[in-house]
Amino acid sequence: AERIIGHLVRGAQHLAFERGRTNVVLRAVAPIASDNRKFIDERRRLADDEFAAAIHLLDDGNVALARRLSRQAQVLGELRQRADALLALPLERREELFAEQWFNALSSLLTSVPESVFLLAEGNSLPPLARVTLHAFDLRNALGVESSRIASALAAGRVPDAARMQELARLRGEGDSAWANLRREAAMIGNASLGEALARVDMEVYRNFRPLQDAVLHAFANQRLPQEPVPHYTAASVPALDAAAAVMNLAAQEGVANAERAIAQARSALLSHAAGLLLCVGLAVGALVLALRVLGDVAALRRYLEGLSEGRLDQPPPAPTAGRELVDMGQAAGVLRLSLLERRRLERELVDISRQNRLILDNAADGLIGLDGQGLTVFTNPAAQRLTGWTLADLEGRSHHDLIHHSRADGSPNPPEICPVHQTLADGQPRHVDDDLFWRKDGTSFPVELSVTSWGEGGLRGAVLMFRDISERTRIEERNCALVEELR
Repeated sequence: AERIIGHLVRGAQHLAFERGRTNVVLRAVAPIASDNRKFIDERRRLADDEFAAAIHLLDDGNVALARRLSRQAQVLGELRQRADALLALPLERREELFAEQWFNALSSLLTSVPESVFLLAEGNSLPPLARVTLHAFDLRNALGVESSRIASALAAGRVPDAARMQELARLRGEGDSAWANLRREAAMIGNASLGEALARVDMEVYRNFRPLQDAVLHAFANQRLPQEPVPHYTAASVPALDAAAAVMNLAAQEGVANAERAIAQARSALLSHAAGLLLCVGLAVGALVLALRVLGDVAALRRYLEGLSEGRLDQPPPAPTAGRELVDMGQAAGVLRLSLLERRRLERELVDISRQNRLILDNAADGLIGLDGQGLTVFTNPAAQRLTGWTLADLEGRSHHDLIHHSRADGSPNPPEICPVHQTLADGQPRHVDDDLFWRKDGTSFPVELSVTSWGEGGLRGAVLMFRDISERTRIEERNCALVEELR
């Protein structure tokens, strides 16, 4: 399974490069140039070879997956024929909607790759390196789509509309989420080579390429085209995309190597037991009977351990009757099964808790903002974004005080040292303020009631800010005061 997964993700990597470059050229004014033609043809060949190798390794238990991959290859071939015919024409003679159709069709094919990987995993249990591979694939795909969308806008010479800008913000969030999941899974594995590959992703994507993307997006946000030409942007995207793809390749290779080592160890163990059995056969007929019993116990244990490795945890371990070592192995297999069951339970609980927490945060009426020890925003819920007009992309990594708590009602500066958030970050004590003032992105202000609590200890301390808009309450209080004054 690990070898098939490796072929699938490497094929998807090359298909993503083909999708992006073809999309950019389809939106360019001139017909395809020789360098782009060579790049696309090479990526096609590599993608087809990898998918063909994956189909070749599928056995009778994966007939449905083999048929699915074959149908996708047929659809892809038809799309490529249409694309080649249009790539040879100037922009004014091409089908206007085909570029978007091409991009969406290949994005759908790429989205199906993780589904195919899960079909290979029995019991919905993926090996750790396979999970790393899929998170790296998600990062590469989100980054590739975002990069291609930006390059297409540059090639067409048009600033993206509001819907496209929202899509770019969503892709940025998906990529950052995949990057966080990837780092977490890699940290659990503790592979040195994988750590070096992640360091390269951090350098190429988040330190080199992301600033260029941000500069282009800033220009788009100001309704202007940036100075960076399309070749410069696409050339800068290649190392970033290659770095994410390298993590996929490395994780897939490590997974195959681990599987081969496990097979070699199993074969070595079987050979060792076989030698012992032959010796017993040579001693006596009684020893032969004992050896056959031992062989049966070993085979049962081997099948059981193979089942555990494939995620089948519903059956208790066999109970060997010959040999103290086999009895101990049977008991150890039982302990291993219990630990795997517990891990699966914890993983499911973690997924359920994460889903519940997300639903609570997304549906809370009050605004919630999470801050790190320096007062920089790390998360916001939808209510906070709706009340302030700032998106998570606007707020993340920036000072909460500088954006929404910077001034008093009269326009005078609001010093940070009297800000409840900064005070709680300094001493860790919770605070509640009945009447304060926040500022929206559009420059308007609104009264709020807020509470601040701290989390963590020492250098890991942060704060959670919960607030609500009390404009209606303030209006009612002012009206009541006016009525009381009028009655007086």
